[in-house]
Amino acid sequence: MSENFVGFASSPKQPAGSALLQEQLALSSELDPAKIFQLFTTEAGLGSWLGQIEKYDLRQGGRIKFIASDRLLGASFTSISIPRQIVLVCENLGELDFQFKVSKSSTEVLLRVSRSALPDDRESWKLELTATWDRFAAASNV
Repeated sequence: MSENFVGFASSPKQPAGSALLQEQLALSSELDPAKIFQLFTTEAGLGSWLGQIEKYDLRQGGRIKFIASDRLLGASFTSISIPRQIVLVCENLGELDFQFKVSKSSTEVLLRVSRSALPDDRESWKLELTATWDRFAAASNV
């Protein structure tokens, strides 16, 4: 992601042959909802599952720099509506739309992920998404 983004730039064109990849994942955690939200609202929490955080700006439009798979990557918060939804757009994973349903006994987390990718990139994207989700699931059930 460019640090020099100026609003209302035209959308980039999708590469020929690319397809929209989508996944939906869910979990239920008995952790206190505040602890679940700390996985996003603190640098240490986000770093516990996304990657080593180099830059962290928790606000809508805020930029994140992190290291995952030995690469420096960028992301940004596009929507923060605690306790209902947090949306991140990550260079490596695409749009991560986390939706939360809090009850007295648990917090349900639904993640909808979408990314445009070439067919050759599908398998590596799926592996990276699975590894990230596994880290998030482990962090949310501590």
